[in-house]
Amino acid sequence: MGKIALIQSQVYMSYSTKSDIRPLLESFDFIESEDIILYTAHNIPRLKFDLTDIDISMVLFTSNSLSEKTIKEEVESESFKRSFEEFLSRGKGCLILHQLNSIPKEFFEPFTAYNFLPIEAPMAVRRKENPLIGDLRNSKLSEAHPLFHYPNNVSLNELKQYCMKKKGLYWHYLDDSYSSAEWETLLHDEDETQTRKALLMATRETSKYRVVISSLNLDWQKETVLLENIIKFVIDGKCNTAVLWDSTYKSMAFEFFLETLNSLNYRYQEYDLSTIDQMDEFKKQIMQGTHSIVVLGPTHSDSENKKQGKLEEIEEFLQNYIVSGNVKYIGIESNDLRLKQFFVAGREKSALRILQDTELKIHGILKEGKYIDDSFWSTFDTLKTHKALEKSDVSYTEFTSELVKPILDKEKEKDSFNGLLVPTSALLWLRATYGDDPEKLQKTVDWMKKALLSGEEAESECIVAYNAFLELGIETSFATKQLKRLIKGKDLTKSNEIEIIHYIKASILLKDVQLIKQFVITLEAKKNSENLWIDISVSANILNLLLEALVILKQTEEDTKDIENTIEDLVFPTIIYIQKLSNRNNGVLENYFHWDNKANTTLKCISAILNLEDLMDIPVTEMVQSLISYSQTSNQIIDNKTAFKVIDDYKNDISVLTEKNKQLEDQVKTELQKQQGLEEEKEILLKSNKKLTDTNMDYEEQISKSDFQLNFWKGVIILGVTSLITLTFTVIYMFNYPEVYVDIINFYKKYDINLPTVIGTVFTLLVGVTTTNYFRKKRKITGV
Repeated sequence: MGKIALIQSQVYMSYSTKSDIRPLLESFDFIESEDIILYTAHNIPRLKFDLTDIDISMVLFTSNSLSEKTIKEEVESESFKRSFEEFLSRGKGCLILHQLNSIPKEFFEPFTAYNFLPIEAPMAVRRKENPLIGDLRNSKLSEAHPLFHYPNNVSLNELKQYCMKKKGLYWHYLDDSYSSAEWETLLHDEDETQTRKALLMATRETSKYRVVISSLNLDWQKETVLLENIIKFVIDGKCNTAVLWDSTYKSMAFEFFLETLNSLNYRYQEYDLSTIDQMDEFKKQIMQGTHSIVVLGPTHSDSENKKQGKLEEIEEFLQNYIVSGNVKYIGIESNDLRLKQFFVAGREKSALRILQDTELKIHGILKEGKYIDDSFWSTFDTLKTHKALEKSDVSYTEFTSELVKPILDKEKEKDSFNGLLVPTSALLWLRATYGDDPEKLQKTVDWMKKALLSGEEAESECIVAYNAFLELGIETSFATKQLKRLIKGKDLTKSNEIEIIHYIKASILLKDVQLIKQFVITLEAKKNSENLWIDISVSANILNLLLEALVILKQTEEDTKDIENTIEDLVFPTIIYIQKLSNRNNGVLENYFHWDNKANTTLKCISAILNLEDLMDIPVTEMVQSLISYSQTSNQIIDNKTAFKVIDDYKNDISVLTEKNKQLEDQVKTELQKQQGLEEEKEILLKSNKKLTDTNMDYEEQISKSDFQLNFWKGVIILGVTSLITLTFTVIYMFNYPEVYVDIINFYKKYDINLPTVIGTVFTLLVGVTTTNYFRKKRKITGV
């Protein structure tokens, strides 16, 4: 097993030794000290990581550990809740013990104490009464729970007396009205108003999580019997498997088989064939329903060691459990052959799982005091069908008088049901089966007899009433006489299916083989193309009657082979069709009940399937499931082979494509090389072009320089010639007109004009214009 995460209050541990329950846990033979990891306020933040990193089997909240602030804040944090939900989803368990101090003082209303759980949990309620007052009870549903039987037998009276000696029975209780349907109440107390106070609750087997909550102070009171059972259950769940082994016979293979189960954390309980006490305990646990699988290990079975007699005794003991589908028997034939024979003996009754689910839902409806399917007749029809299943020892629950009492109370003031004969027959059955008032029952019988003898009732309705008398063993002589008178020589060709049902029921109750033959032949003609009579409900009803008739025919000394074959021909295809019409088989998962979403129809279908299986001398369901399983495995192997062939084909195709791809890559490489060569040639041409361009620019620059020099000197020469001509002209003019020279001199003086400066400025302008023109031409050529 894995570790136990033990959460304790540091505060209580500091002053009370009883609050440290490690020694108590270590006293159990399946727990060692190293199996316990203690968490207090100091290290509680580490737990959410350890739930993932360490192999922890269960988390145990000891009494009042949730009242410590640090622990409470941590377990209610979102990070812890996520880790805890994932932990429980892996099949791990949680136990929460007495948490009185988590409830505020002087607060007596339901208080949310377990809101860190991933499902809607019950509320905790502080008790006002003296803790020494009260009782411990369980219901018909819960008394068979493994918590009370495995590995210890729990006596509720002894448990009560023990707790009383330890200062109190309980100080707070659980309000289960706030919890989800995933919880079941295993222990409770009732106050003077018949109000139930839950004391021990656990999640159902159908729940995703395994959690137990106890308001009892079991750990601090050092109680060991029930507490050991609870801890084993929380760690491992229900122990379905029992292993019978021979301690005197050593088998390496079987030891390896057990070690393999251990490695898979598969829970089982070993019983030694050689130990009388252990075998007695094995039988007790089988009878209590703890184990549903029995594995027989190899053993010597010769006359000397008397093992053969023990094996025969075991098989005889298990026979009824195997036939009823409650136990599957698995083992290895003890022989000296090289090929050991592995065998499975069991009857997997396919409808049992549906029956259990249906019964729980019906139980819930009755618990609320409601009519089943909102109808008195459906309630009667459902309860009557279920009662027949109880007699065949396959039902999961029993609907006690307490559950049916609210239904009877609604009609308690009446001798009949609205003065109608057929509904009153239903009321008679309910009062006779579940009622506790003989006077009321007799008044109903008297009313029915009076109505029957009045001659005012329809014949078919009288048949129903007489059938009810015979079924209940009431007024049997009167009913038998009247029934024979009504149905002898009756022609049913014009009767409808419902009427025929009542007539065939009467013939079965009278065990009249000739009438059964007649009515079966009539039913054969009424069957439609879908192998049904009207609908599923009516068909299932008829199937149950036909199978009941088949049992009577097989027991009679008359030759009834032909009519038996007719019944089988009618039953087989209809059963198969009904199985196909199950909501679950059709994928209709949202419906509450499996057939027609109605309780009575579903129970009738289940009854028909189970009644047929009871007549089978081979485990049909097991064989069909095995064939389907083997076929699926075989098909999977074929599919795998096909898949491998496809993969091989793909591999071949990939090889071809890879080769083609390689060729294309080579072609691309060649083309790339060619392109690279062209690029290189292009680069050479570009370089050559650049050289030519540079050379051309040099030439252009030289030409520009030459042009500049030429133009410059042209300008200079022109300026020189112009200046010379102007000077010559001026000199000649001044010789001829000397006064003009004087006027010019005066003009320059008057306006302060510097003649050399003017001449230099003009010269400079000419040079500047020439230079600018040169550089403009150069820029145009080179682009620089």
